[in-house]
Amino acid sequence: MRVILVYDELVRCAPVKAAPEDLGAEYEDQRTIESILQAIRANGHDAEGLVLGEDFPAQIRRLAPDLVFNIAEGISGPTRESIVPAWLDQLKIPYTGSDGLALAISLDKAQTKMLAAARGVSTPAFRRVRHLAELDALDLKFPLFVKPNAEGSSMGIRRASRVQTEAQLRRQIEWVLQNYPGDCLIEEFVPGREFCVGILGDREPTLLPIAEIRCAEGFYSYEYKHRHDKELICPADLRQETVDEMNRIGLEVYRALGCRDFARVDLKLDGAGRPQFLEINPLPGLSPYYSVFTVQAQAAGISHAELIGRIVGYAMERVPVRKEVLRTTTDWDDWRWQLANRIATVDALETYIELTAEERAGIEAASRCFAWSITPYYASLMDRTDPRCPIRMQALPSIEELYDEAGQADPLLEEKHQPVDLVIRVYPDRVAFCVGNRCPVYCRHCLRKETMVGKPDVDFSDKKIAQGIEYIRHHPEIRDVLLTGGDPLLLPDDRLEEILARLHEIPSVEVIRIGSRTPCTLPQRITPELCRMLEKYHPLYLNTQFNHPREITAEAERACGRLASAGIPLGNQSVLLRGINDDPETMKTLCRELMRIRVRPYYVYQCQTLTGTRHFRVPIERGQEIIRSLQGYTSGLAVPRYILDTPYGKIPLMPSYVVGREGDNVVMQSYDGKIWREHNPLNECLTTQNESKSVRCNISSCSCSCTCKEDG
Repeated sequence: MRVILVYDELVRCAPVKAAPEDLGAEYEDQRTIESILQAIRANGHDAEGLVLGEDFPAQIRRLAPDLVFNIAEGISGPTRESIVPAWLDQLKIPYTGSDGLALAISLDKAQTKMLAAARGVSTPAFRRVRHLAELDALDLKFPLFVKPNAEGSSMGIRRASRVQTEAQLRRQIEWVLQNYPGDCLIEEFVPGREFCVGILGDREPTLLPIAEIRCAEGFYSYEYKHRHDKELICPADLRQETVDEMNRIGLEVYRALGCRDFARVDLKLDGAGRPQFLEINPLPGLSPYYSVFTVQAQAAGISHAELIGRIVGYAMERVPVRKEVLRTTTDWDDWRWQLANRIATVDALETYIELTAEERAGIEAASRCFAWSITPYYASLMDRTDPRCPIRMQALPSIEELYDEAGQADPLLEEKHQPVDLVIRVYPDRVAFCVGNRCPVYCRHCLRKETMVGKPDVDFSDKKIAQGIEYIRHHPEIRDVLLTGGDPLLLPDDRLEEILARLHEIPSVEVIRIGSRTPCTLPQRITPELCRMLEKYHPLYLNTQFNHPREITAEAERACGRLASAGIPLGNQSVLLRGINDDPETMKTLCRELMRIRVRPYYVYQCQTLTGTRHFRVPIERGQEIIRSLQGYTSGLAVPRYILDTPYGKIPLMPSYVVGREGDNVVMQSYDGKIWREHNPLNECLTTQNESKSVRCNISSCSCSCTCKEDG
């Protein structure tokens, strides 16, 4: 894919009135520009830079990009940041980041604060001032804070911005109005600590660890920013309820403005310890060297290259692309391309299938409550016209998800089984360790759809992962660790290897397992490089989930073959789903196909009483009938165990072939209905410690000391 990075050039800045020293402070330096270009290329795209100028429309037409990565602050005026998005919208060229409306409003700090206040967000009392004469009716309390209303990057914020008297106030307002175009913003000064909330994503944004900026003067002035002279603490040391409230405020403003892909929200704590919203920046710095936002991403385990790749991916999710074009693209087999082009809009989906009116309504309604996205690969498996297609049913939000009176958000009570965050412990000797909340496809029957998967407020920072590993280290009775989430294989190779290596070095950990649906929904992820890394950490097992024979493709077979050839035993954990695999023939075909591609059918799970899954749930008796239909009609290796997971652990639901007892015989039924009576007296072969006499059985060829007798 051809990506053009549009940016501002420092030398292009024209003096404005007195030309303050911070003119151009919003613009990224050349070192950062090169780092972003390298990161785009590292994600498999062609990348080229373009300096924003007056001839931008002609230049961008000539370059004809597939995507614009926009970090341009614009040329001039209070709506300057919206110039690039507005032109790109007219030219129908997709781009990263927020649209022109969100950028224009957010640059106007007073408008943004009014919008935030209307949404119930606490923000310091303020006034917009155009002339000194407007101070006559000022009703704010000193100390006050003075800054330009439409500047970013601490422009116009100096040590003198905090004022204690009316004389200081007038001098500072006059200085701002003389040096910066537009209005001046005055707000009551908040004396507490300063923080940044980082938000990453579009439809299902992720919250990055909160950062605290510590400066000697109690606020982040240009003097500090210019010298990068600050103490940055990330994650910030805060009580959880304060973190939750800051994140709530950040998301509330982000969504109110309609921001997309990435943004930074600045807040301070007031004297009572309550977060106060200051401003939002939908174009935060992306320098890998000093930007607060990239530090927050790093604290979440996201490298600079992955951060840039995610931003590109979020933008591409909004781009409808024709299915036949995608299937022939040279990038189709690149798993990063698949993730970057995940489908999360009706328009994009309709390049693959013809949606019914009911499906459209279901997607619109259910997507307000539950996350959804689909890889192009998985979408390509869908029947174009059949709404009962098993792939469509697993992946498309349905109106039926909203009508489930019996459904529970956490039917296994996993949150109550967490001795520390991210570690779920039900059994004495093993744990499930959640290491991420992203999946290639958000399955409609997902166990954690309400508690973790696709949720932006779950913390998977280095600190939380380290806490989980330390818990396992300090409990030597834990011998088996399952990596789950989300899908662990969506982590970058180096991040996944770090976790595997740290677990592998714990002497008491004998077995590591990975739960991943990528062999089914994103087989491109199973690269030779990944397999070479995984095979260093044996004994390592991987359980995946195929639910229908249609999912077993040449790509899936190749992915499973690579894993098996790396010495990784593969098991399949299907979920019994009504209308998808709840008939004997489909299940038998699935199990046989799994064996063919070197995957052992391990479990068939009874669908949980999970919110939004009523239309999938099957009577347990039906599941037992299906398992019974497999026994004897396919290899025993291909017969999975039928399981119900409960808060107390897994309970086998396997059908019984024992009919009952007739005296000394146990009556059984074979797979095809024949009756067998096995001689097995209750008191046979029983001895006590007090017996000193051995009784030899009457079978002439036997030399044992039991009391077995031939059945005459």
